[in-house]
Amino acid sequence: MIVTTSSDYFASHQLVYDYIIPAVKSDVPLAPNPGKAGLLTITVCQLASSTGESLQPVPQHPELAKKINGITFNLEPNAADWVSMTFHFADRSCQLTLGTTEEHTG
Repeated sequence: MIVTTSSDYFASHQLVYDYIIPAVKSDVPLAPNPGKAGLLTITVCQLASSTGESLQPVPQHPELAKKINGITFNLEPNAADWVSMTFHFADRSCQLTLGTTEEHTG
């Protein structure tokens, strides 16, 4: 699942299609796995008919999240022109802010 909250829809769309999707796609199909495919079907059906009683709460952030919360990390030069990233953890959510060269030069 990918969630963006950018006010620039095109930039978010481009980020997903130019960098994220290619990074997780394979050039070859996965080998068939009928046992796991069946288990996936059962799980999806159970979740679809769930009343919420069997759902589990989202766990708390790990200790590492507390250590890096709010710290800006400078990045090496890269194709996306990102120069920094900062993680902001609150409750059970995380926001990642990416700094670009445009922001730092403009």
